[in-house]
Amino acid sequence: MRMLYLIFVRLAGWMALVARSSASKDAELLVLRQEVAVLRRQNPKPKLDLSILRWQAAGRRQARGAYRERRHTTWRQFLRTCARSWTGTSRTITSTVRTGP
Repeated sequence: MRMLYLIFVRLAGWMALVARSSASKDAELLVLRQEVAVLRRQNPKPKLDLSILRWQAAGRRQARGAYRERRHTTWRQFLRTCARSWTGTSRTITSTVRTGP
């Protein structure tokens, strides 16, 4: 029963909207825009003080460092995978330092 009531209310609202003239729709839009403008003036954006900006900067630095570590780890994993596929073994890539002739 409740579902039928809700459907009827929605259909009646849509029919009323279709029956209205475009001038009344324009007037409603103007009123709604005015209400939005008034609400924006009453509730301005919060101002960030210096301590909040410092915390945000520290968080960005931490995230950047973590990304850098992940990127190098991913590169190492890629090199290991290439070495395995080329040689058929599971050896790791290491830098070789020659000492002597």
